[in-house]
Amino acid sequence: MQDNQQNLTAGAPASASLQPADYAPAAAAPAVDPMAAKIEQWKRQHREVHQIDVQIAEGDVATCYIHNPNRNILAYALTRTLNKQLLEAGEFMLMNCWLGGDERCNPNSPQCYDPAVVAAAMHAAQSVEMLASNSKKL
Repeated sequence: MQDNQQNLTAGAPASASLQPADYAPAAAAPAVDPMAAKIEQWKRQHREVHQIDVQIAEGDVATCYIHNPNRNILAYALTRTLNKQLLEAGEFMLMNCWLGGDERCNPNSPQCYDPAVVAAAMHAAQSVEMLASNSKKL
């Protein structure tokens, strides 16, 4: 036991004593939110991610995530929109741009909840960004 004490104090001056900072636990790394990490991964893959929140009841919010539609999805959704079928356009976008989230908003899920799907579909249809443009006859 005397050898162990000599080894512990061999590198330190005899007058040195341990301070609270010497044995305080290292600061814990900040907790990483798994959903935030997943969203960042989706952003790297799809460039833009849209979050849709649907209030099911007081204190019950269903959140889902979709990516921007590609040209084919957008063309079909716009055709439905022009035919005054906004719900069908939104459902099509939800089904084809779905990334994840509450399955009550997923039309492809057995846990889908029709009012939540309708609300999410309406927002999905509105998430299409149309750039301003104009033309003139020359």
